[in-house]
Amino acid sequence: SMLSTKPIQWLGKYSYSIYLNHAIILLALPKFIFQVLDVRATSMIEYLVFLICILITIVYSTFTYKYVEKRFYKPNH
Repeated sequence: SMLSTKPIQWLGKYSYSIYLNHAIILLALPKFIFQVLDVRATSMIEYLVFLICILITIVYSTFTYKYVEKRFYKPNH
């Protein structure tokens, strides 16, 4: 079944961290690149920045899952 594939399992494991972190990165990174670094916003650059946002969201969410969420998670046993 599709739900038992490794990519879907991985996504399920980190989805809450991705949910919590995506807005921060999607708001802050483009503002930093286009306003602080003063990069000219062309269509190609905007797509590239969006892909970088996705990549950074995944990396940052993996970090916060391992070092924050997992550390404080207490199962209901």
